[in-house]
Amino acid sequence: MKRHTYTQLIAALAILMIGCTSVPTLYGTLEDWKGGSIDEAFKAWGRPGSVQTTAKGTTYTWVTEVEYTNHRILTCQKTIVTDTKGKILTWSYAGHQGAGCF
Repeated sequence: MKRHTYTQLIAALAILMIGCTSVPTLYGTLEDWKGGSIDEAFKAWGRPGSVQTTAKGTTYTWVTEVEYTNHRILTCQKTIVTDTKGKILTWSYAGHQGAGCF
């Protein structure tokens, strides 16, 4: 195998590994935050783009857009639901599952 091709292969594998390891890390972090304060999410991601309050609690949503090659815009959405005291009850994640969204 040519040296140039070998280098490209290693670089491509490294990029794939970075994208694949980010999702489990995010999911693990969100699971660890359950039962804790919403302040953890604020420290990590800043203020959310959307906040919806009800009598039972609050839903916080962060939307991130990442531009990739060919000017494609990929979107990911992180949502956390808390009780009325700011304790994290549940979370969800939707969209792109690669580097840049976490």
